[in-house]
Formats: sequence, C-alpha cells, structure tokens
Amino acid sequence: MPEPESSPLTEEEIPDEIIYFDAVLADASSPLKDKLKALLCRAGYRLNGGDWQGALEDTALVHKASADTSQVCLALLYSGVAYMGKLDFASAICEFTSATSYKTCTPKHAALALVNRAQAHKKLGGTEEALFDFHASLDQPGMSSDLMSRVLIFRATLLQEIGAHRLALADYARVLRLDNPDTDTTALCIINRSPSLYATGHVDKLRASSTFVIENLNFNIMQRALARLNRGVADAQMGDFDSAKSDFDLIISDERCPTSPKVVAYANRIMLHADRWDFDAMMALIEQAMGIPELGQVSIAWLSRRRDQIRKASQSENVYDTVPLDQCRLTWGISEFPEVLI
Repeated sequence: MPEPESSPLTEEEIPDEIIYFDAVLADASSPLKDKLKALLCRAGYRLNGGDWQGALEDTALVHKASADTSQVCLALLYSGVAYMGKLDFASAICEFTSATSYKTCTPKHAALALVNRAQAHKKLGGTEEALFDFHASLDQPGMSSDLMSRVLIFRATLLQEIGAHRLALADYARVLRLDNPDTDTTALCIINRSPSLYATGHVDKLRASSTFVIENLNFNIMQRALARLNRGVADAQMGDFDSAKSDFDLIISDERCPTSPKVVAYANRIMLHADRWDFDAMMALIEQAMGIPELGQVSIAWLSRRRDQIRKASQSENVYDTVPLDQCRLTWGISEFPEVLI
C-alpha cells in the first residue's frame, strides 16, 4: 500500500511541546494518568505533523495501558486518522467503528469518528456508506457550528461527485445560514458550489456570487482567483468567450496569483481554442504555462501530456481520434480543504 513520503524532523525542528511530552514519559515518577495524557497529546501533535507511524505507536500504548474508556476512544480516533494518512482506509474504518462503540465516547468524538469514517468509505468507493455516516454525524447532539459546517461541506462535495447537485446546494446553503460562518468557510461554499449552480441552471447566481468574492477584499488572493476562474468557466459555457478570456487572462497576468489557479487558467485558455483547433495558439499557451515559477510535478506532467496530444492532433486528419471530446472540458476552480478532522 503506498504511503506519503515523509522525512524525520531534525533536533532543531522538534516542537517544544513534543520535548515536554517526552520528558513526562521519561520521568519514572510521573503518574500513569499524566503519562497517558502526554501520549495522547504527543499523538495529536504527531498527526498534525504527518508522523502517522509515531501517532500509531502512541495510541497503541494508550489502548494497552489505559482503563479510562474515554481515553481509549480518543486513541482509536487518533489511530484512525493516522491510518487515513497512511492511505490504509480499511484499517481506518475499523478504528473509527471501534471508537463509536464505547458508551463513554463523547458526542463530539463520535461525530468526528463518523465523519472521518465517511471519508474513508468514500475513498474506497462506498458512497452509500459514506452518506449514511455523514447523516449520522450530523445527528450527534451539541455539535458546534464549525464542526457542522465541515461535515456539511464534506457531504456536499460527495453529493456533487454523484451528480446530486440540488442536494449539494442545500448543504452549502445550510452552511451559509449558520451563525457567523468565517470568511474562509463563506468563500469555500461560494466557490465550490459553482459547478452545482451551473448544473442546475443558476448561471446568473453563479456569476453574481463569484463577482461578490472577486470584488470583496476580505477574501484572499487565492479565493478571488478561484472565483474568477468559475465566472470565466460559466461565461465560456454560455458562449461569452471574450468575457471568459478576460477573466482567465487577468489570473495569468497577476504576479500575486498562486500557481495552482494560474495553471487552471492557462488550461482553460487553451480549451477556448479547442472549438476551432487553433494549434499554434494552444501550443504557445502551453509553453507559457510551462514557464511558471515553482510549477509542480503534477502540473508539468499534465501540460506535457496535453502538449503531446496537441502535436499529434495537428498531424491527424481527425483530431477527435487523438484528443477525445471529454478531455476538452473547462476546469472549475475548487477550494481545497483537509479531508480528515482531528
């Protein structure tokens, strides 16, 4: 099973909190309850730092030594998150299921276990199981607005993926109606609901909400760039190619714009030429995109594949044999967010 690459921290990079927890654990006079608490805290820090194996080792010790079932429940929750990080989704599901089986599991921890189990089911293709767990997590009493917004966004994302756009929009709307959603949550909902607004025929609302983000300086550069991408996609889909080109070009020319939306803007500009197969213009845009500083390997690979396709298509009598229609789509701007909750 593939694992994300990680490198050990140098001595200078070890957080002071980890050093403190290590000291508590090394002190023979420390009470067991303090050691167990230190293990759980250290596991939490290791999870946040991507040290999945270290977190599993700490939680295993808590599970073995603690008589406090609430501590064991939290340890199982942490170990489930660690397995998610290791891409072992089946083991993660087992840990989250065990966590919810304890009567002493708090509603908050139960909700976290359920929503993370839903994400694991989703990774394994279990759409129905994921939706069931999202529903169950929302039924937990006393859920904070912040946690509820995360769960609703997760569920909306899955609903979009299966084409249930009206239900997805209902979840995004519910998040925006919660008490005082923060700026990042508001932007995420407005940006990520764009494909569903388009799919349900609400193009005017899509353009208006995208424009609201673009013109509101309370949103950051990344958020405004993603909103501009979506407005451009909507315009292009409606046949207003000049407006779409203007939005994509503004992203490309903005030196402050992060790399990822800039690459998508280039990709969409390339696709604007696909209807008439202007190969010279498409190749010129790809070469420009390849010159973006700090271009990631995924983007380089994508651009290289598209460049090879265009070269092959330019020499073919039937371009659709070499560049299938389903690859000639504009790409929406989507705001990324963590897939697990701790």
